[in-house]
Amino acid sequence: MTAEDVSREVAIEGGVPLRGRLRVPGDKSLSHRALIFAAMAHGRSSITGLGTGDDVERTRQVIEALGARNRQDGGAVSVDGPGLAGLTAPNDVLDCGNSGTTMRLMAGLVAGCDFETVLTGDESLRSRPMARIIEPLRMLGADVEGHENDTRAPLRIRGRPLRDTCRPRRRQRPGHVGGRAGGAPGHGDHRDRRACAKP
Repeated sequence: MTAEDVSREVAIEGGVPLRGRLRVPGDKSLSHRALIFAAMAHGRSSITGLGTGDDVERTRQVIEALGARNRQDGGAVSVDGPGLAGLTAPNDVLDCGNSGTTMRLMAGLVAGCDFETVLTGDESLRSRPMARIIEPLRMLGADVEGHENDTRAPLRIRGRPLRDTCRPRRRQRPGHVGGRAGGAPGHGDHRDRRACAKP
């Protein structure tokens, strides 16, 4: 390349405007919770705009295994919720894949149900720390065991009624424990008390 080539001007003309319509996927975090609340409800729920990734699909499969039948219904997902007391013991281990949100929220849900559940995942999920899920649930009275000294999944959870009081730990993400809704008696307050740990 010569100096003449470098100094040469290059003219760039504008293109035509880009026009059209785009449908974006639904929010993943809200999608997990929409499916779980539909499973806990009595009757049929129709959910539109669900996220389409594998994480949300794992939660959909898990609630199906717990007795909340669901199906694609046009552009929506229809969930027949049996209610919290109507959820049933799964026939097999519940595979959360690579979805940490599925593991966290479902651990909280089944901790308050009257049956035993084992939650597992892929190699990556099984390598992640689980104490931040196990310890808060135990403070609510849950019977939870993990592998490697209660630090890794799979998690074995023997459901039973949960307590409704605990002290939130600073910097504890509320999403780490979805269990208060799963088994503790409550009065509609689902703020940070869902995520509890030692002070």
